[in-house]
Amino acid sequence: MAGRPASADVAVIGAGSSGLAALRALRDQVPAVDCYERGSQVGGLWRYENDNGLSGAYASLRTNVSRKRMQYPSFRMPRSYADFPGHRDMAAYLDSYARTLGLSELIRFGVGVERMDRDADGGWVLSFDDRSRRRYAAVVVAIGVFWCPKLPSYPGSFDGQLIHSHDYRTPEPFAGRRVPVVGAGQSASEIAVELSRVAPRTLLSVRSGTHVVPRWIGRGPYDALDVDPLNRMPWWLMNLIYGLRVRRETGAPPESWPSAHHRLLESIPIVSSDLLPAIRRGDVVKPAVVLTRWRQGASSTGPWN
Repeated sequence: MAGRPASADVAVIGAGSSGLAALRALRDQVPAVDCYERGSQVGGLWRYENDNGLSGAYASLRTNVSRKRMQYPSFRMPRSYADFPGHRDMAAYLDSYARTLGLSELIRFGVGVERMDRDADGGWVLSFDDRSRRRYAAVVVAIGVFWCPKLPSYPGSFDGQLIHSHDYRTPEPFAGRRVPVVGAGQSASEIAVELSRVAPRTLLSVRSGTHVVPRWIGRGPYDALDVDPLNRMPWWLMNLIYGLRVRRETGAPPESWPSAHHRLLESIPIVSSDLLPAIRRGDVVKPAVVLTRWRQGASSTGPWN
């Protein structure tokens, strides 16, 4: 076709933890591979205030998985890192991985991919923010799942500040303010506990029950036994044993925390050693209702008081 863009084998979009792993594997398997990163450095989510404008990392962010489970099998993290490395260590680790293995020379930094279009031959044409194009036989999209925040739509209106967790960085701007946190994911639980240290009241709205797993069980990280042959136990037995270990460490959950309607390992839990103690102290209150409406000029009622 006229004006057909130059061609190469495979493209990787994104130079975060998954993009770098894919780039290394492809480099050894295909004749040509390129990687495109909108920012000026590798790291993706783990680079705090990444200049690609897409990272939602907050200042206190750390991994939910322990160091030994988080590292690449072929590239160990330094033992000086904490059991659950923070974002600065993660960014440094990924930078070291890229430099040591010679991946950086395959990455085009500061280049954003604007479009992916299928061509007549079954390949892909990438259009970049500098208006150039390039054709590839295959594309690996490794941009992650946390780069695009989505706010729910509620009826009515709200005159206060409304932000997504993607835009949260530190608790200080919320000092002295009553703050509801809607959701029971990992970010929500960590942010709610952090806000409770500066806000007069923090409210955590939970739609359904979620299991809470402490970061440490006994003398080690909660996932220290996530290895074979223990992982080959019958599913019901693994749930029973792990549930008993968690309950021994955390005790019974507070009455205000809703019971989960699934077994512990059947869904992603909240990983936190701070959430349940904060609820017991009254620092974080779980309302009995799900937030459905904030009306302009109306006062909070019921559990939101």
